[in-house]
Amino acid sequence: MESVTKVASSAWSSAWSYVPSLVWDKSPSSAAPTCQKVAAMSTQTSNGGGWMRPRGGTPLVGSPFLRLAGVSGALAVAMGAYGAHAFSADRPDLKKVYDTANFHHFVHTLALLAVPLCRRPALTGTLMIAGTSLFCGTIYYHALTEQKTFRKYTPYGGIILIMAWLSMAL
Repeated sequence: MESVTKVASSAWSSAWSYVPSLVWDKSPSSAAPTCQKVAAMSTQTSNGGGWMRPRGGTPLVGSPFLRLAGVSGALAVAMGAYGAHAFSADRPDLKKVYDTANFHHFVHTLALLAVPLCRRPALTGTLMIAGTSLFCGTIYYHALTEQKTFRKYTPYGGIILIMAWLSMAL
């Protein structure tokens, strides 16, 4: 029985090394962790009572991808508000195209929030930002200018977004 416990404990410790530092100290005596507490505890292991503290992983506080997600979200809201008022009733087809770009912009902005949780956040975040910019940007451009000049690049943005989602699984 002792050997089974030892193997399980070793496996548990290995698994926790891949978990981002969002796992809080669950000991009953600890207060809600602050940013400073989490940073200080990020290299600690479990205390003697078996309660887990944050370990390893990507630091989430101040992640550039969280900041970029904030900017992207603000831009998506602004673009949505602009699109709600910019299109005349005689061009519902362009309004639908614009709404498609805005929907994908929002979805991938929310996905960008999860990038710091990935195993390879730099890869995933870069692909997510590039894909969203290329995919949504070319569609926005087409809807606003009625020119299809850059629409030939839209599928490349879509492929990059697919690669970004798959990189989350790596």
